[in-house]
Amino acid sequence: MSVTRRRLRAAARRLLEEAARDFRTSAPGVRVASPAEVRELCNVEAAACYLAGRKEIVVDERWAAHTGTLLHEFAHHLQLEESGGDPYRAFTDLGKPHCERPHEIAAKWFADDFADFYKRRHEALLGGAGDPRRDGALACGFSVATLWKRAEEGGHPSGGVARGGVDEGALQVPLPR
Repeated sequence: MSVTRRRLRAAARRLLEEAARDFRTSAPGVRVASPAEVRELCNVEAAACYLAGRKEIVVDERWAAHTGTLLHEFAHHLQLEESGGDPYRAFTDLGKPHCERPHEIAAKWFADDFADFYKRRHEALLGGAGDPRRDGALACGFSVATLWKRAEEGGHPSGGVARGGVDEGALQVPLPR
């Protein structure tokens, strides 16, 4: 593994470990791979994917520094954990186009909502900075504020109404306990 991949993997792993602590769940594994390896492991041309059987995020080295990509795949890990490890419950409507699947909509919503919160920390990890760990309780407060903001705006990206958007998000991505 190249020095660059090793550095990207170390930063991604640390970020995901911290996010997992914030959400009181296990951390997924992370593999930074070449585009060809991602295509082979994910069976599709993608920036990243979540391998539910391995509980591992595979991310293209060109996207490993992108916080939103890591958070999107971490959302899938949360979905699997919330479903009790049952991928058939966590990932439904696989016959629909990718962008119309409920778990994909929720993962995009999660990544969009938390990207700003985690981006500065991820950049510090990528730069090798050892800034102090922020309190996980902040993530809980941030998530509650984000959900209220969504409710006030009248919905979320799936086009549901405010109450439905909050309910769907809560079903797909658990809030910290």
